[in-house]
Amino acid sequence: MITEFYGALNPVVAILLPWLAGSLVVSTLFRGDRVINFFALTGHGYFAGFCIVAFITRLAAQHHWPVQATVYLVMVLISTVSMLYLFVRPERSNKKSIEFQLPTIMWEKGVVILIIVVVSYRYTSIFLEMIHLQIFPWDAWMNWAPKALIWLNTGEFNTFVNPTRWLQEGSPELYTLGNYRAAEYPDFVPLVYFWMMTTAGADSGLLHLPWLFAPVALGCAIYGHLRLMGVGVAPAVIAFYLFANLPYVNVHTILAGYADLWMVSVFSLAVFALHAWETTANKRWLVTALFWCAACIWVKQPGVVFCLIVFISIVRVLLKPKPSIELTAVSAMLLLGAALVLTSAEFRLPIIGNILLSTNHITVGALLDQPIVFYNISYSVLDSLFTSSNWNLVFYLATLSLALWLASSVSTGILSLGFCLITTSLALIFVFSFTPYGDSAIDNVTLNRTILYLVPITIVTATLNVWRSTKRNTTSSRLKYRNGS
Repeated sequence: MITEFYGALNPVVAILLPWLAGSLVVSTLFRGDRVINFFALTGHGYFAGFCIVAFITRLAAQHHWPVQATVYLVMVLISTVSMLYLFVRPERSNKKSIEFQLPTIMWEKGVVILIIVVVSYRYTSIFLEMIHLQIFPWDAWMNWAPKALIWLNTGEFNTFVNPTRWLQEGSPELYTLGNYRAAEYPDFVPLVYFWMMTTAGADSGLLHLPWLFAPVALGCAIYGHLRLMGVGVAPAVIAFYLFANLPYVNVHTILAGYADLWMVSVFSLAVFALHAWETTANKRWLVTALFWCAACIWVKQPGVVFCLIVFISIVRVLLKPKPSIELTAVSAMLLLGAALVLTSAEFRLPIIGNILLSTNHITVGALLDQPIVFYNISYSVLDSLFTSSNWNLVFYLATLSLALWLASSVSTGILSLGFCLITTSLALIFVFSFTPYGDSAIDNVTLNRTILYLVPITIVTATLNVWRSTKRNTTSSRLKYRNGS
C-alpha cells in the first residue's frame, strides 16, 4: 500500500515541480516590480515550468544521456534549485507585488465562491473520468505520443525522420511515423508526454494531468491580467469561468494529447505580455512576450505564424504609428499584394528565395508552397461560433463587446490585444477560405479547434470593452495596469 501511495504521488510531483520552478523563474524576472500579481504569475509559471523541463530534457537528448538518468537529473535539479530559492533567498523584496486580495463586496464574494464551486466540480468530474475511463485519442497517439513511447521503451532519445530518409539509411537509431509529416513536428508535446510517462506510466490516465491543469493555469493568467488592467473581481472571475468551463476546452482536456491546448496557451500568454508591455512600458513584459513568441515555434508548426503575428505587433508598438498612417500603410500593402497576385508576379528575394504570387498558387521560398482554392466557409464559421459548438456564449459576448467598441469614440487606435485578434482572424480566414484546408472547415473537423486559438484573447478583449463601457468615470480608453488581484 505504501508503494502504491508513493507511486500515485509521482505524477502529482511531476506536475507541481515544473509549476513551482516556472513560477519562481517568473517571480525572479519581476522581482521588485508591482506589475504582476499572484494569478498572472502562476498562470505564466505553469507553462514556463514545462518549457524548462522540456528544454533540459532536449539538452540531455542532444548529449545522448540515458533516459532514466535524464529524468532523475531534471527532478533533482528543479527540486534543489527551487528549495534553495525558497529557503535560502526568500522573496522579501517582491512580496507586495505577488500578494492577492480577496473581494470585499458581498455579491462579489458570492460570484467568486459560486464560480470556484462550479469549476471545481467540473474539473473533479473530468479528473475522475480521466482515471476510470482512459481515453487515448487516435490522432494524438499517432502524431505525438509515439516519440515518447519509443524513448521510454528503448531507453534512448532516438531520432525521428521522414520515410524517405528512414528507408535510405536503415539505421536502427532512426524511426518514422505513420503520419509521414509527424516526424518533422516540434518535439515539445512529445517531451511533455515523456516526462509524464516516466512518472505515471504509458497506460495510465494520470499521464494526461498536464492537459487537465493547463486550462486552469491559463484561466488564472486571464484573471490575473484582467485584474492588472483594472477590471473588477466579478467580471475577471467570470472571464476565468468562460474559458475554464468552455466545452471545447474541456474536450481537449479529456481527449488529452493534442498540441492545440499548449499552442493556444503560449500564444495567448505572448499577447497578454505584449499588451502589458504596451500599457506599462515595463521591459520585463517585453522579455516575457519574446519568450512566449519563441515558444510558439517549439509547440506546433503553425506556431511560426503566431510568432510572426506577435513579432509584427512588437514592431508596431515600437513604431507607434498614427491610426491614419497605419490605415494608409495597410491599404497600400493590400493593394500592392492584389496587384502582384493578379499579374502572377514572380521574383527572388535574398535569404527567402523564390517568390511566386498568382491567383492559383503562392510560393514563398521554402516557407510556403500552397495552391489557392476558394471555399465559402461563412456558414460553417457562423454555425461553429453561434450554434453547434455554442462556445459557452463567448462569441455572443464578443458580438456585444464589438458593438460597444464601435459605439464608443475610440481615437487612440487599436491596442495589441485588438491587433493580434484581428490579424489572427484574418490569417485563419485566409487558410480556410483560400487553401485546401477549406475542406476541413466545411465539415468542422479542424475549424472548431482552430477557432480555439482566438478564444482567450476574445474573452479578455470583450471583458475589457464591456467593463470600460460600464464605467462612467473612465476618461481614457486605455486601461492602465495596476497591482490588483
